Amino acid sequence: MPAKDLREKGTSLGVAETEIEGMPAWAEVSLEAISANVATIRGLLAPGTRLMAVVKDDGYGCGAVEVARAALEAGADMLGVTHLEEGLELRRAGIAAPILLFRPLLAPEVKTAVDHGLTVTVASLHDLEVLGAALCGGAGAPKVHLKIETGLGRLGLRPGPELAAAATWLREHPEVEVEGVYSHLATAAWGAKGFARRQFARFVGALEQLQVAGFTGLVRHLCNSAATVRFPEMHLDMVRVGSALYGPLAGLSRTREGEPLGLQPAWQARCRVLEVSDVPAGTTVGYGRDYRVRRPTRLAVLPVGYAEGFGVGPDLRPRGWFDFLLVVAKLFLIALGRPVGPAKVWAGGRPVRIAGRVGMQLTVVDVGPDAAVRPGTVVSLGMRHTIAGPRLARVYVSRGAVVGVPAAGGENLPGAGPEVR
Repeated sequence: MPAKDLREKGTSLGVAETEIEGMPAWAEVSLEAISANVATIRGLLAPGTRLMAVVKDDGYGCGAVEVARAALEAGADMLGVTHLEEGLELRRAGIAAPILLFRPLLAPEVKTAVDHGLTVTVASLHDLEVLGAALCGGAGAPKVHLKIETGLGRLGLRPGPELAAAATWLREHPEVEVEGVYSHLATAAWGAKGFARRQFARFVGALEQLQVAGFTGLVRHLCNSAATVRFPEMHLDMVRVGSALYGPLAGLSRTREGEPLGLQPAWQARCRVLEVSDVPAGTTVGYGRDYRVRRPTRLAVLPVGYAEGFGVGPDLRPRGWFDFLLVVAKLFLIALGRPVGPAKVWAGGRPVRIAGRVGMQLTVVDVGPDAAVRPGTVVSLGMRHTIAGPRLARVYVSRGAVVGVPAAGGENLPGAGPEVR
């Protein structure tokens, strides 16, 4: 079911009401959808191509441990996270699969990473100096993946003299195992394919340089989620799948062959109405009195706000005139109270207006004069899982059964799986 239908029709992901009756707000995470999405992406890959499940930022807000387990059971070969602590969290949860740390390490972190079997990224000559200092300090030798700068302009060894110097250092330190090499695409999800193809060509050139330097048999990976769909010729030995684990990709609903992609939404936030009030025309709502009721209506107070991530979205920064016009149109509709921005609410399967400003922890919505909404009514929230705050309980569902529900104090109910944070 498309993400839009999931929200507007108020369809549950399978959570039993008795399991969540004490929660004012929560997010349902379908582990079954995540498993299905892994299978969908694996269906795009040639036999033998590996799949790295990216679970950085607490599994894109859905819960790193739970998502990692579901992805590995569904056929993922490796995990990817950004920070050392994210990798350690997975190890503490008993996950033994290979884990790549995308962020280069500081010197004091190297020994900890090695001791826990985490694979390290080398993205500069400075990173090699850090490894050298750690080796001299008694740290074990890490397994590493080389990061190549091909056009994103962020991290990476540049092909040519810098990469040659890195290869020389690594030959002089054979105890450091170079397992893989990768880069990251800047425009895989957008528009024309020319720049992505130029990045691919630069990456291939770097691979040839490494091969000449004696580094062969490396695990080569370049594609993120969008590139996995759009550029099958760039899959190489492994793809890194993040966004596609958690649901449909913006602007990518079909494969390059025109077949429906079929990614399933794994996330839906909900909350219960706290209070309702029937008010006359002319009533104003919220800070600044920004919202004025035009006719008699019913207002409902919700127990969520920007502290939970509701109403928070990315910076509206246009990339051209067309994007600029879209931004202006969205701001105009938001000013009219239409559910267009990051703050959206559906009651009884229909969108309702945000009345005034989204508060820190409370929000008011205008549900209309004839609404059956009352205290305790469950409404659906449009909320990005990458922005949702940690206090919003994650309820895990698989095959129609609740498999993880936080109890009072943040601990799971017996038998409900790992701690939900």
